[in-house]
Order: sequence, then structure tokens, then C-alpha cells
Amino acid sequence: MTAPDRETLDSLAQPRSVFAEHHRVAFGVMCAGFACIGALAGLAMLTRAPWIFPSLGASSFLLFSAHETDAASPRNVLLGHGIAILCGYFALMATGLLLAPPSVVAGVDGQRVLAAAISLGLTGAFMVVFRTGHAPAGATALIVSLGLVGQPLFERLFIVEGAVALLVLMAFVIHRCRGRRYPFWTHVR
Repeated sequence: MTAPDRETLDSLAQPRSVFAEHHRVAFGVMCAGFACIGALAGLAMLTRAPWIFPSLGASSFLLFSAHETDAASPRNVLLGHGIAILCGYFALMATGLLLAPPSVVAGVDGQRVLAAAISLGLTGAFMVVFRTGHAPAGATALIVSLGLVGQPLFERLFIVEGAVALLVLMAFVIHRCRGRRYPFWTHVR
């Protein structure tokens, strides 16, 4: 075999190893997401409470595909969703929609538009101020301000944050079992 042929073979082997690693990561994201979201959905089914909601899917993706980023740190996930919940609740209170039916039932009117805008605007601002950026929390703010959490609202908002905490706990356990470095609270730089 001549020298250029070895170089050619080496260059062909490199993309295959990267390709194999890419698929291994994808498989891990799929399995971890399936297990965590499946467990939370099962808990929601058993308790008839909102242990599952759309923004958890986006959080799960970040926790398992980008676990080394600040956005996926337990601090940012927990505080980002917590800020969103508080801002969504404030928006409902400010617009007089605390006891209103959800937007999917009552439709979207001016009050609901204002509640959605307030919740998302405040959530983004507070996540920047407190350096707790976690994009899926923006969806949580909208879920709350659109009334999709249901009643009794205050009790259900604790369940929503509890679901986030359980997802973070499951991610911590899965990462540690896989031998990955994943922080208790935030990444140390």
C-alpha cells in the first residue's frame, strides 16, 4: 500500500467515527428522553395533574443533548421555569384572568394577548437579569398565561415546578450513571 492510499483510508475512517459518535449520542438522547418524559407522563396519568407539559420536552432535549451548556444546568432549568411560572401567574393576576377558562376554550381576546405578552416579556427579562437563560421556560410562561395549567391554579403551578425538578433529578442520575460530569447546581468554569 502506498503512502497516499493510507492517508485516503485514514481520512475515510474519520467521518465514520464521527458519524458513529453522532448516532450514539442521538440514541442516548432518545432513550433518556423516552424514560424521563414517559415517567412524568405516567405520573400525570395516575394523578390527573400536570406533571407533563410541552416545554418539558424542550428542556429534556437540552438536558440530554447539550448537558454541558449553561442552559442545561440544574440552576438554569429550575430557576428559568420558576421565573416563567411566577411571571405567568403575575400576568394572569394583572389581567384579571386567574379564574378564566383556558384560551383553548374561551378563545384569545385582548386580555389574553396582554397576559401572554406580559408573561413572556417578563420571563425573558428576569432570566437575563438573573443569568438563568433556559429557552424552554418561555413556553412555560405562555402555558401558564394561556390558562393551560388548569384549576386549582396555585396548586397546579407547584406541580409544574415539581415536574421540572423531577426531570432535572432524573437527568442528574442518568448522566452520573453514564459517567458524565453533570453539576449539582451549576457548571464551574
